[in-house]
Amino acid sequence: MRKGNWCGPKAPWCVALLYGVGVLAYALVAYVVAEEDALRATDARLALAARSLKYLLPEDFPDRAIAPDAISSEEDLRHRARMNAYAREGGFAYVYTLTEREGRFYFAATAVTEQEAQERPSWYFYPYEDAPGAFTQAFKSGKPAWVTYNDQWGTFRSVAYPEYSPGGRSYLACADLDVGFLQRVVRKKAGWAFLGGLYFLALSLPALVLLYRAERFRAGKSEEMELLVDTVEQQIWRLEDPGTYGFVNRSHASFLGRDKDEVAFRPLESVWSSEDVQTLREANAAVFQEGFRTQKHQWVTDGAGRRRLLTVIRTPRKNALGLVEYVVCSAEDVTEGRLSRKPPEELEPSAGSSPVEEAPAASGG
Repeated sequence: MRKGNWCGPKAPWCVALLYGVGVLAYALVAYVVAEEDALRATDARLALAARSLKYLLPEDFPDRAIAPDAISSEEDLRHRARMNAYAREGGFAYVYTLTEREGRFYFAATAVTEQEAQERPSWYFYPYEDAPGAFTQAFKSGKPAWVTYNDQWGTFRSVAYPEYSPGGRSYLACADLDVGFLQRVVRKKAGWAFLGGLYFLALSLPALVLLYRAERFRAGKSEEMELLVDTVEQQIWRLEDPGTYGFVNRSHASFLGRDKDEVAFRPLESVWSSEDVQTLREANAAVFQEGFRTQKHQWVTDGAGRRRLLTVIRTPRKNALGLVEYVVCSAEDVTEGRLSRKPPEELEPSAGSSPVEEAPAASGG
């Protein structure tokens, strides 16, 4: 009967929902990790390809490829054939070298597609008008640069690797991969991660069904117990801490002139007068601190504003560590019995005396 069973009888399905959200979160994290891993592997692959290009070309080629008419058409076609074969076998979109002249980049040796070969008989010393800014930085700094970019030929993950000819001339060795390749690798890894999460979710379904049935059974028993407790005349309630109610039965709520929902799981200050709160808190705190069952007579004001004498039994419930987890209380209004035995002037505590009286301790607890 503790408040906070946030999903009630549907708790197992809430667990399943949380598990499903966890699976999606796991797939998202797997996607990010896969993307990072794939990017690292791709960048290493691009760097290796770019640094290998110098072995496909004559050693003095970078020193000679400095003007539009410096390389013959026959030599350009030989270099193109080697570059095309290397790109095709390595799975690259393009491999090429760039030479610099007066602040602009020009293709020196490059792989081309069949369509591009038909468009121009030679791509040697063709200006690379929309070269990424990272290429310029790599050329000036002498440090390789990786970049994902769009240009007139598509969307690529590329590397620009600074190289030096035997004559000391700087140029860039470059390799491109179609970004779609990288995305396919990442989606594949994330997809497998998602399927793995769904697989484990499917494995847990029998346990969730059993948990659901057990929760339904427990909820039914709790409702029966609550109904039973509500039918007794004795006041019963539970304390979560010295100043906070837990469950209360109908009899206790009626004594306070309130509905159960106005008392349950609320602080004592919202229910009792300030005078009563102090004495009740003190008696409650003693049980929480000492861990012993107590039985006391306490004068309190009921919902009608009348002073009533209650016999209150407080029974602590401890956890596995021996600490008080909560306290179960029961009370009986004994005012009428006291009236029959004492004159009215002797009923209320006198000024300066405590409104709490020790009662004979009950056995048990």
